[in-house]
Amino acid sequence: AGEPAWAADGRWFASGVYNTVQRWAADGGQDPLMIPGSDEIRRGIALSPDGRRLATVTDHQARLWDANTGKALASAPCGAGEFSEIAFTPDGKYLLATVNADGDKRPAPGHSRLVVRSADTLEVLRELAAPGRQSGIAVSPGRDLVVTAGELPGMKEALFVWSLESGLLVRTVETVGGRWPGFSRDGRCLATFGGGKMTVWDAATWVPIGSVPTSDDLPHVDLSPDGSQVVAAGDRAAVLWDVGTGREVRRLAPETAGAGGWPSRRTAG
Repeated sequence: AGEPAWAADGRWFASGVYNTVQRWAADGGQDPLMIPGSDEIRRGIALSPDGRRLATVTDHQARLWDANTGKALASAPCGAGEFSEIAFTPDGKYLLATVNADGDKRPAPGHSRLVVRSADTLEVLRELAAPGRQSGIAVSPGRDLVVTAGELPGMKEALFVWSLESGLLVRTVETVGGRWPGFSRDGRCLATFGGGKMTVWDAATWVPIGSVPTSDDLPHVDLSPDGSQVVAAGDRAAVLWDVGTGREVRRLAPETAGAGGWPSRRTAG
């Protein structure tokens, strides 16, 4: 499963398992749009800021879809390595992707990278070398910041803060379980998952300001547009929590769950 993603109006989010994408209403309803895919498992999903385009990646392929009809718009191979996660920039012009060595191999220096692609054609425009294996990615909506989650040498987990304009790594924040980052819509907070909890960070000081308990079967998170709720998704469920109280608000599950997980799912926001 890949991380969930919120629509800009906060009314729905999408999450996916295996090779399908499905939208969900935040009030517990199910959206009818479902996008089937290839034989490969979906690793990442993102929704453009205007809500019109949906981007997905498998290990070796990136695709663009019409978010309203499910029509395929463009596709492109990963190139060397495998995709991990993706995100649109706030202006909708670019699609960012984290890429690592194939499989579980530890990447050589410079092998893991942050890749900037055209959000219209998926053409590669720029590649930034990362200091270690990368997983999740989040783009600040109001600042020139991109945050990726990954590992430092010695397999220490960390958040990497990048300037998209300069292409420079401007800050590294060591974490315990700080995977799968997601910004609030105002860019002031960042949520991460790991160590049995979701942690909310102050995006100016990079100091934790709160946490919500969760479990390892819900590894992918995203904050709601106003930062008041966080959604965590896994193979068998998506759960909404209230950030202020730490209480579970709603649990969403597929109507029919097979042994392999959700029959379909996935969106972005």
